[in-house]
Amino acid sequence: MKLDEVTKINVKRIKTKELGNLHYRCHQLFSQTNKINNQELIRKLREKHIILVTEMNKKKIAHNTPL
Repeated sequence: MKLDEVTKINVKRIKTKELGNLHYRCHQLFSQTNKINNQELIRKLREKHIILVTEMNKKKIAHNTPL
């Protein structure tokens, strides 16, 4: 699944390993986006991050840094 396809509804179908990969990708993109100061993309990444972290918490999957 692509990061832009992550929603509150379909995140429940994502397997554990893929959740971790999407979470990691979210952090990578945030770091790159923050450098160019694209506020709209930063806002969207934060929304996706919240969805991913919420599901990771429900599944008791470890994660680290907030965006």
